[in-house]
Amino acid sequence: MKFFSKKYDRTVVVEFYSDKTRKDDAIKENAKNLLSIHFKEENRLIYSSRLESYPDLSQLTSQSRLYLVGHGEKKKQKFSSCDVDMLVERLVDDCSLKAAKRITLIACHLGEMKEFIADLQLKLAEEGVYTEVAAYKSYLVVDHLGHRWVDLGEENGLVEAGKQKIVMGWHQGPEGTFPQQVVLVDTNEINPYYEDALDAGDDKDESAFFETAYDSQSNQEVIFTPESLPFPIGSEHSYSNTKLKMFSSSMDSETQDGDNASYQKRSYTPNFE
Repeated sequence: MKFFSKKYDRTVVVEFYSDKTRKDDAIKENAKNLLSIHFKEENRLIYSSRLESYPDLSQLTSQSRLYLVGHGEKKKQKFSSCDVDMLVERLVDDCSLKAAKRITLIACHLGEMKEFIADLQLKLAEEGVYTEVAAYKSYLVVDHLGHRWVDLGEENGLVEAGKQKIVMGWHQGPEGTFPQQVVLVDTNEINPYYEDALDAGDDKDESAFFETAYDSQSNQEVIFTPESLPFPIGSEHSYSNTKLKMFSSSMDSETQDGDNASYQKRSYTPNFE
């Protein structure tokens, strides 16, 4: 698994909570699954206005990748209750975001709304942040090894997340002209026979993205080989047990505030070494 892929100088995962939420088990679990064996409770990066917790993203570069883990709903152009303007303000003003090669929204349905992704990309560019923006369609599933899948229901099956995805990018024209927004990826594959192919692969362009990791305790870079990884996904694993349907509008966030003792009000600065 890759921690920093060869395409990026660093990867940062941020749990992004709405203003109504102090704690969200689905967001935490998906962030934890993305990080897989590299997850550490003390290193969690959390955006929460209620906790006054704002990750410092100022050290991200134009070669960095940023994962925002949150919620979305079908036909609603909001990410964790933020519209485009609010999301840009929070990333730029609250988190000091200045650059990123790609921002990926780990959330359901947002990839179905191209206008939301395009508007987010454009508004970030107006703040000087020219970046690719990626999102997934329908229900997003993150398994315990960090692989991403999109659940299209019984009729169309479970597919690798890269097969239900949109990525907006920039095309630089002749010198002196402004970059133009372009669609880099827009996939819509289905898999009605997915039960026979659960262990056939993963989201090849983004899953298992941890290759090397920085061990802050030993000040050494850790390199992972296939032999050191957990047992791969196989037929004995039940995806019904690992699915995390990201958007549960029925979740009562206010009833989940009891475990806040570990979240002292503070700002987080990720370890970018």
